[in-house]
Amino acid sequence: MRADAEKLLVASGTDVRVPNKCTLHSLRDFYATTLITKRENVKLVQVRLGHSKPSITLDKYVGFWPTEEDTTAAAIESVLGEPERVLRPSARVVHSATGTGPRRLR
Repeated sequence: MRADAEKLLVASGTDVRVPNKCTLHSLRDFYATTLITKRENVKLVQVRLGHSKPSITLDKYVGFWPTEEDTTAAAIESVLGEPERVLRPSARVVHSATGTGPRRLR
């Protein structure tokens, strides 16, 4: 199969080549896991892979889907910025209702 993939790549005119231990199946897995780690939805990945049901895709690639911890951490980081800027329990927010406008956290 690797030779078949190599022939297809050569015929396409690309400079990309298939590594020695690479198979068409491993390229398919690479494609699927790349879509998953880039947070594509399960339905899109299922359709692209030709699975009859999303549950087949979920079962096969279960370890690659982001966990709730991953997605909630990303949501908070998108608001607060870099992880080193995480608020300390002693931090206080001063609201603009005081008439002084927003102030930095202490």
